[in-house]
Amino acid sequence: MVKLHKLKCVVIDDEEYARKWLRGKLSTFIELDIIGEAESINEAYMLVAQTRPDVAFMDIQLIGGDVFQLLNRLKEQGIPIPYIVVTTGYSEYVMTALNNYRKYIVYYLVKPLGESLAAKLREAVDALMAAKMNDLLLHTATQESSAKSATDQIYVSVKGVLNQIVFDKIIYLESAGSGDVYFVTDTETLRANITLARSSELLPESHFMRISKTNIVNIRRIVRFDKENREIGVQVSNKAKSLGIGDTYYNDLIKRIPITKESALKAREYPAKQPNALPKDTKPNYSSESTLSDSFRQKKYGMPATKFDLATVMFLNIKGLVKHSGLFSPEELIAEISYLFAAFDNFAKKHRIEKIKTIGDTYLCVGGIPVADTDNPHRMIDMALDVSLFMLNYQKERGAEKRFFFDISMGVHSGSLIASIIDTNQLNYDIWGDVVNITNHVESIGAVGQITISEATYQCVKKKFPCQYIGTIDVEDKTTLDLYQIIVK
Repeated sequence: MVKLHKLKCVVIDDEEYARKWLRGKLSTFIELDIIGEAESINEAYMLVAQTRPDVAFMDIQLIGGDVFQLLNRLKEQGIPIPYIVVTTGYSEYVMTALNNYRKYIVYYLVKPLGESLAAKLREAVDALMAAKMNDLLLHTATQESSAKSATDQIYVSVKGVLNQIVFDKIIYLESAGSGDVYFVTDTETLRANITLARSSELLPESHFMRISKTNIVNIRRIVRFDKENREIGVQVSNKAKSLGIGDTYYNDLIKRIPITKESALKAREYPAKQPNALPKDTKPNYSSESTLSDSFRQKKYGMPATKFDLATVMFLNIKGLVKHSGLFSPEELIAEISYLFAAFDNFAKKHRIEKIKTIGDTYLCVGGIPVADTDNPHRMIDMALDVSLFMLNYQKERGAEKRFFFDISMGVHSGSLIASIIDTNQLNYDIWGDVVNITNHVESIGAVGQITISEATYQCVKKKFPCQYIGTIDVEDKTTLDLYQIIVK
């Protein structure tokens, strides 16, 4: 097993105040060991040559030139180039850095660094950790004479959290633009801060191959091969996904798929899409760990499957729980999680929101049931704002005590769903519908510390809560979803 020790880090900036300030901020990260700083091209060259750091935070503009000249000089002299987070006040330099030096530059910060600095630095450090972890895994594999097969996972930075993704769970990868990649698995889609080319280097050739400029596929997950249309099909949950094959990759793919397998794949059919209804004799997707409100308790025989035309679902996710669990004893970790979830319970009760369950580091709740109403989107945002204020105070208190603290992200979406009480002894509560899965996707895309909402929720709450548009994401069935953030005053 590969153990990742602290990363040796240098800070390079031509402004002394900026350099000292950034070094102070980075010294709070337990993953980093700050071993030096420099302000000019020559100083930076000597520092890197002598200390051989793992990672570096570098301003693009330096005394005597820029970071590109420094990298070329290091490369010419055969000096290992560290993984880099570039900082700059000139955004036009960013694309040059990412396009020409993406192998080394894993993240960038545009000055001034004041806005959302903590979240940005957290994402930057996790991107460095992911890059170094993958290098160590590949090095271990080479030492064991089995190339990429000595390990079965890849490490990627997802919204500032270091994620471990097992190879066998990956169905395909798709370029997300801006150097990011979507990792599509059976259960989720993660947008990771890594290029498609770098992903191809890290994934085992026995499992994966690139089939176009935008896609890498797990060969073992191919269920259809269409020669005529130059497409392959993969199965994502119960839906078919077609991926185009690029001309330069077609012949290689032909060699990788035997004729006998090809014939079998062509004969397979995808299962028909099921209607959005309560399936018989099928275990529900979500079930509660808590009892319902008093009105539900009075229902001796539970609640039959009922459709609610307007309900609002929220996922709250504690960030970095797995990664930082080693900082706590088991008892301390449980106490910390219980403290946060208990606070969420109180806010849910205050705003008449039903807690459904906790799933590891995630808290799931819904408004608009068991009694249908039209104001549940507003009440859900009120709860989210209370949670946001609580987390701010929690972080200040933990920071003042010099104790580690967690952050969260929140995703909210409104729509119709089906609800029922299945277990009449414990009054377990279950919900079904696309609204649940879409909400989960909204939370996974949203920024740390923010309340991210869908277009549907936005239309319900925009007159009461100030919001800002943050972009569009792809969801199932090739449709798109506009996302907004609640502006927290």
